[in-house]
Amino acid sequence: MDDPIRAAQVRDEYNDYVDTLFEPIDQDLQELPMEYLVEGFLPKGYLAILASAPKQGKTSLATALALAVATGTPFAGLPTQQSSVLWLSMEESRRERWLLLNQSPLADPATPLYTCYEYLPIDQEDVFDLLACWISRTQSRLIIVDSLHAASSGRSLNDGWNARKTLQRLKHFCGNHGITALVLHHAKDLSRTGAPRVAENDQIAATASMTMVLAQAEGKGPKSISKPYRIVTLYCSGRGDFANRKRTFISRAPLDYQVFDEVPETRKRQELTRPDDEAIVDFLKGRPKTAAQIGDNLHLTDVQLRNCLTRLRQKGLVTLVKSSLRPRKYKLCGGLHLNVQEKSDSI
Repeated sequence: MDDPIRAAQVRDEYNDYVDTLFEPIDQDLQELPMEYLVEGFLPKGYLAILASAPKQGKTSLATALALAVATGTPFAGLPTQQSSVLWLSMEESRRERWLLLNQSPLADPATPLYTCYEYLPIDQEDVFDLLACWISRTQSRLIIVDSLHAASSGRSLNDGWNARKTLQRLKHFCGNHGITALVLHHAKDLSRTGAPRVAENDQIAATASMTMVLAQAEGKGPKSISKPYRIVTLYCSGRGDFANRKRTFISRAPLDYQVFDEVPETRKRQELTRPDDEAIVDFLKGRPKTAAQIGDNLHLTDVQLRNCLTRLRQKGLVTLVKSSLRPRKYKLCGGLHLNVQEKSDSI
């Protein structure tokens, strides 16, 4: 470079850039408050994938969530932070959207839910200029993309590099603007994989901050005859305890979701498959008992007792009583026999 002043300026700019490449660990140890759009469920700044087999209800669930956020009303009993919502409808027509939205009392002309029916590929840079403009105009904090296939520019998502590039810009956009993106996608055939997983390449799930794979089943029993309902399960995984759990809802209408709340004792009975395990649960219905008391009363050997208690603790049905006294005692989880805290010691 002939101009020495310009050359010096370029060197300074380069050195400034190099100085910012790596940060000391104390920057990562600073506590960053977690803000949620849906309390304990969907954080701000996250790129989340909602996947299911076709026609299993992911668009309905996403629509119910979008209406809850747009109106500041709870979603499945979970508080929401009110915000405008941008919906990229790449597969549904206006009539299809109307048929779904018309089933919710939250869908009102004043509801700040904005829908785009144009083709906006989320792997193209100029699209984010448009999204940034609409975020500024509406103060939206949630973008829903329906669906990933329809919103890509034709790259094969089976290729790991293409899959990552398709989502990477959107993920950075979320982090830079403090917004949340929920991208709808397909799930792999659960009967073959043995576990719910996002379809195509694993890099789709790896790039996302959080994945939610939806499965549904028809409700059973006498109540399902008079009041039909679906049991909707979300298998969630990602960064943070809130993101690694299974959530179950009851849905009595396409846009109606309530937390599935079984009777604890019924749930426990369903999870008990061994007579000895069931006998221990019955024996612990009173006050907490020591291992010796359990074994002597139920005539179990040390090996049988240890195996039973291990299974019950792994299922979350039995826990240790926190106490300095020995021998230690066991109690049923969720029981109110004593005002004590649970302790997750090993047996």
